[in-house]
Amino acid sequence: MIELLRDSVWQSIGALLALLALPWAFWLYLLQRPRKELAYAVLSSRRLLAIASELRGRVQITVDEKPVEDVHLMVIGVKNSGNVPILQSDFVYPPRVRMLNHGRFISAEVSKLRPENLSVAVDFDSDHFSFAPLLLNPGDHFVIQALVSAQNAVFEPDFRIMGVSRIEKLSGSRPVSVRSDWGSFLFWFLFLALMIFAGTYMDTNLKKVVFIGVPTAIMLAVIYLWAKARYGPDASRYLVDA
Repeated sequence: MIELLRDSVWQSIGALLALLALPWAFWLYLLQRPRKELAYAVLSSRRLLAIASELRGRVQITVDEKPVEDVHLMVIGVKNSGNVPILQSDFVYPPRVRMLNHGRFISAEVSKLRPENLSVAVDFDSDHFSFAPLLLNPGDHFVIQALVSAQNAVFEPDFRIMGVSRIEKLSGSRPVSVRSDWGSFLFWFLFLALMIFAGTYMDTNLKKVVFIGVPTAIMLAVIYLWAKARYGPDASRYLVDA
């Protein structure tokens, strides 16, 4: 065993692993820094009602006694994805989401809150909806369902928050969060582990580097990306926990 550890190939692999550990240390340092952050995204869009072009002159659809043509249900999420609270006083003005193309809002209401005692007051006009400034602790989020009358609705968040330079992208679910993803992940992990095992029996240094060093580097990179998505800054930008 001692002679194996003294092998120049294994020493090179050990140096490579030590080098790959540096990003981990830097990543842990970044996780400990205070981060004020807000994430937003249109999570889904679904057409509910539409009138065929040949029937537009004969059929009329109304919502709250107002005529509409193409009705879409938009699901929009907002979350404090940082690790420090966003205070009510941090909002320079009431945040709003504007519609950029031709269309109008029919309704907008809160459909999900976390925590449940989070109070979100939503108001809407024909071209935007807004919500009153509020306290958002780390992890607090809410989901707004909006009915819009537009063929291809395009939205833009208009948030101005003290200490927040940009709005981050919110996602609906984590990667590798369903059983099929885990099955594929486990298959490739075992395949790479088999290559490493086979590399210990190779007769040349080049083959050992290829069969041991390369799969090890790939495994460490994949584990790092998974840990980053699960525990790093990106982990807080997912709305639905796996």
